[in-house]
Amino acid sequence: MAIKNIIFDLGGVLLNLAPELTDKGFEALSNNSDHYNKTFKKLHQLNIFNDLEVGAIDGSTFIDTILEHLPRANAQDIRTAWSAMLLDFPAERLTLLEELKADGFNVFLLSNTNSLHIEDFQKIVYDAHQIDDFNKYFECAYYSHEVGLRKPHSPIFQHVVDHAQLKPQETVFIEDTPHNLEGAKAVGINPLLHPRNGDITNTIRTFLQQHNL
Repeated sequence: MAIKNIIFDLGGVLLNLAPELTDKGFEALSNNSDHYNKTFKKLHQLNIFNDLEVGAIDGSTFIDTILEHLPRANAQDIRTAWSAMLLDFPAERLTLLEELKADGFNVFLLSNTNSLHIEDFQKIVYDAHQIDDFNKYFECAYYSHEVGLRKPHSPIFQHVVDHAQLKPQETVFIEDTPHNLEGAKAVGINPLLHPRNGDITNTIRTFLQQHNL
């Protein structure tokens, strides 16, 4: 069956991403690597990263919680380290979104993200391209912290299917993290793995040529 609906992940697919820069940023705010490892093991146990991504806590609570474990840092240090992973948004990817819509595809966005990253991402896009409404490139943009669900779990994909009234077999989801495709497959959406920060135009055009003969 021909593909009519395209759901993009954000980080690593449309926005270039380097999570290791955030790791380095937080490690630099720690006393040493052992302190960093113990601190972030405890923070993961507290579940604050997941809670931020599903909107269970706000950005201020997230930053304050990390500050309790990194006394050498201040709030701006935490914010800077947290968003260090966000790189650039190449202009050709905006062109791709426009071309796909012009070709008749329904284009969506589905991202595990949070209020802090969205603010900083929007600034990146505005500073580079003077775009103050990134969501206008999509039929709808679904952000985990707004819908209260996250990948790789199938309910967030079912939410997109139900809300947008999509036929899963006519839909492809493009993602750079393999395990995040599992939920898409579980609800019948076609999965497409994309190499992080790679040529997304080539990835999606090759896929569509193979499926929309």
